Amino acid sequence: MLLLVGALSLVACTCGSPPIDPFKADFQDTAVQINLMGSYPETPGSGLNPSPSFIEVREKLRMIRDEPRAKGLLLRLGSSGGDFAQLRDLTALIKQIREREKPVHCHFDRLDNAAYLFAIRACERLTMSPPGALDLVGYASQLIYAAELLENLDVRAEMIAIGKYKSAAETLTEREMPAPTREVLTDILDQYTTDLIDGLKERLGGGDASKLLDEGPFLAKHALDRGLVDELEYLDEAREALKKAAGIDRLSVVPLIEESAPPSLGDLFAMGRQQKLELPEPYLAVVSLRGNILDGARSDSANIYAASVVKRLEELSADPNAKGVLVRISSPGGSALASDLIYRALARLNEKKPVVISIGAVAASGGYYIAAAGREIFAAEESIIGSIGVIGGKLELSALMEKLGVRVETMKRGENSAYMSPLTPFSASEREALERQLRGIYDLFIDRVAEGRGKSREEIEAVAEGRVYTAKQGLPLGMVDRIGGFEEALARALELANLEPKATIRFFPERKDLLTELSELLSVGATPDVQTQALLMSLPTGVRESAEWLALFGSSEGVFARLPYELRIQ
Repeated sequence: MLLLVGALSLVACTCGSPPIDPFKADFQDTAVQINLMGSYPETPGSGLNPSPSFIEVREKLRMIRDEPRAKGLLLRLGSSGGDFAQLRDLTALIKQIREREKPVHCHFDRLDNAAYLFAIRACERLTMSPPGALDLVGYASQLIYAAELLENLDVRAEMIAIGKYKSAAETLTEREMPAPTREVLTDILDQYTTDLIDGLKERLGGGDASKLLDEGPFLAKHALDRGLVDELEYLDEAREALKKAAGIDRLSVVPLIEESAPPSLGDLFAMGRQQKLELPEPYLAVVSLRGNILDGARSDSANIYAASVVKRLEELSADPNAKGVLVRISSPGGSALASDLIYRALARLNEKKPVVISIGAVAASGGYYIAAAGREIFAAEESIIGSIGVIGGKLELSALMEKLGVRVETMKRGENSAYMSPLTPFSASEREALERQLRGIYDLFIDRVAEGRGKSREEIEAVAEGRVYTAKQGLPLGMVDRIGGFEEALARALELANLEPKATIRFFPERKDLLTELSELLSVGATPDVQTQALLMSLPTGVRESAEWLALFGSSEGVFARLPYELRIQ
């Protein structure tokens, strides 16, 4: 009886599940619809928050490009959130789909500036819903200056910046935008606007496209009359138009990530016991780094923790099957210490195997510090880079404490032993000590970038001082090697690693499935970071960004290499 049960069990295990058609079309020819709404995180989310990552979006488009059964593509678009680098990457992939003689149509209910520019570059037919709206209004950037608010609260921002353009402290210390900050943002806005106007001219065949921006936003009929869209139609009509263009009578709506079935009771009992068998084969590693750069070792896809990243890079360095590494960076910076630790790990890895850098929306300050360790740097024209500078300081609360009736008594053994305390202002000695520390870190930053970019210290100092650039501006200055997106960087990384274009690619961090997430969440040794990540990811965007800022200031000793502002241009 036992032998019989064992035999039956073996038969059940080897039968396997029936094959699943990723296009949900019973393995028949079909047109495909996917929905592109907003920007996507560079790293996969948790199993508890199964939203697609940008890696998975790219992989889905590659599958549509390469699958002969996919006869055409309908993109249902939404506002992008202004991630220009992602949109450049998507445009390149969609043009490859069109080169395979597969029609690509786009449909939207509402679009912003950046998403519209993407649509007119990528799609051969663009339609909008009759009740829809096109927010083609031109770009704007707004910064908040809170010095007066802090004064009213009896809070004093005691900040020191190294670099003429290192203006992060200005949001706390100034009442209006200083001239250097205005100069930088003017250059960025002008470049983005020129790009948008050039796209409009190409769409409209010339004319004064700049005047169109002053007419926006556009309702559907107005957009059609001005030639901004090809037709007004509803989504079902857009589907029929694509099927006709593709010569096919079937259309499948394909999710960007596959929906997984709820875990069974047996799955829950088996949590933690499953082992993944990995066959040794050469591969290219793609490591995604996004968010604030923080000290410590934590499991958090929204930020970059130095110890965790260094461990991963050391593992790749020791793995003989990892022939090269492509690092995708989208970070405004953060802790200066953490940035240097990651730089060092990347530089050591680059000595053993090629490391290529692909910059996403931003690699500024600490993000650029890390990028400088790569053998070659690729970036989109609109990517934000540079900001080579450091800041440090504290919010000083002694006046507020006094107003609240709280008395502070400080006992010191050492002239500067309480220098970072928020309960007392800087003394002359403490301020001098902090400035000396910041100057030393700034000098190290300059040296690291000069070393990584193969340039003299004087050449890097000329582009430093905390100034922010677009990659288009930075290319002639030697701050990046090539203007190009993820696909170009991937091809170059494969070439340097002596791997074939079809070689295996492994992405890090990997998406955790729901069972793995639950296993970590419920385990006795789970850290508070793992347990609170699900809660943080459920917060609204603005609140979540505030939480990330708190994580930044709570993770290090007050010395930061970070972009001076949250740059949202869309």
